[in-house]
Amino acid sequence: FQIVLLDGKRSLNVNIFLKQFRSSNDDIIQLIHDGEHDDIGAEKLRGLLKILPELDELEMLRTFNGDRSKLGNAEKFLLQLIQVPKYVATPGFTLSGPQS
Repeated sequence: FQIVLLDGKRSLNVNIFLKQFRSSNDDIIQLIHDGEHDDIGAEKLRGLLKILPELDELEMLRTFNGDRSKLGNAEKFLLQLIQVPKYVATPGFTLSGPQS
């Protein structure tokens, strides 16, 4: 069984995003970590912005103290994502910068 923290629609959206890469979560995180924007592509970067965790999801993920190996794929990915240095969840942030 898997432990699912995100709601069903949210989990589905994250998993659809991940399937675009045809790579492991670790490989995707490494691309993000290394800032390989050309390898990721603008469309996937926009997709990434859409799946960034909300503040309540961030808190839920950070405070989860169960067996992380049993988490669903979407939760595992978001946990890895929030550990990337310089990762910032800023509401209203887009590829072109902050929106007023």
